[in-house]
Amino acid sequence: MELIPIFFFISLTLEEKLIEAGRIFEHEINSGDPDRISENLVIEQEIPHYGNSEGRIVNGNRASRGQFPYQAGLSIKDNQNRYFKCGGSLISRLWILTAAHCTYGRIEATVYLGRTDLRENQPGSKVLVSRDLRNHPNYNSNTLANDIALIKLPSSVTFNQYINKVRLPMQANSYVGQTAFASGYGKTSDTTSTDYLMFITERVISNEQCSRTFSIRSSNICAQGRQGNTPQAICNGDSGGPLAISNVGQIGLVSFSIESCEKGAPDVYTRISSYKSFLESQTGLTFN
Repeated sequence: MELIPIFFFISLTLEEKLIEAGRIFEHEINSGDPDRISENLVIEQEIPHYGNSEGRIVNGNRASRGQFPYQAGLSIKDNQNRYFKCGGSLISRLWILTAAHCTYGRIEATVYLGRTDLRENQPGSKVLVSRDLRNHPNYNSNTLANDIALIKLPSSVTFNQYINKVRLPMQANSYVGQTAFASGYGKTSDTTSTDYLMFITERVISNEQCSRTFSIRSSNICAQGRQGNTPQAICNGDSGGPLAISNVGQIGLVSFSIESCEKGAPDVYTRISSYKSFLESQTGLTFN
């Protein structure tokens, strides 16, 4: 069974194309202005998946400015000048945390910080371009094992009310039963893309419960969202984005999910605390 990493593929071409085997909606990036992302729908691309996947943040809420100051929007370029839309998180003045399936085989990342609308140059926001993308050395693109990566920014960012780092707790903790926030710029319905920052609340579930749906590892953490009888979920465009608990910090990053986010299946994240050595060796920082 194949996994579905949850990113948007973005092309610089202005044509609308369809690859029949896949269903991912994309945005064009205006190459003349890195501060803006246009709204044009331009291409769809097949991805590895559990079933036929179609992704989005479903039944979420629009974030207010400063609500998730660690959130990063990423536009990641490959050597064919194609761009992939992902999420990430600011973990220091110099480092962005994201998923390896976002950066694997890619050469450059445009990083948007402090924005609730990627198309708008909002006051206090920041845009940086980096070519220093660092995948986990044991990342496996077929199984999504070790789905974690770092992006080093070209210069330190200044923290403000809209831009700040997130804490990475490294203590052993399952967090089962706790409420967490997932945030990102992914799709909001089967046919609607967005550049607005959205969020949902999810309950962390045990790996035992999650393994009834997926083949997962101890280095994964799972969560499930529901508002009354309505499922809430993350999917395409949200890859690499944070799963965080208030007053605790970021405990996971978006890795994969299944066919329909509306069916209420668990969302699978990379468990941050499993990668303390990788994070510290690459950044030179200490995480407790």
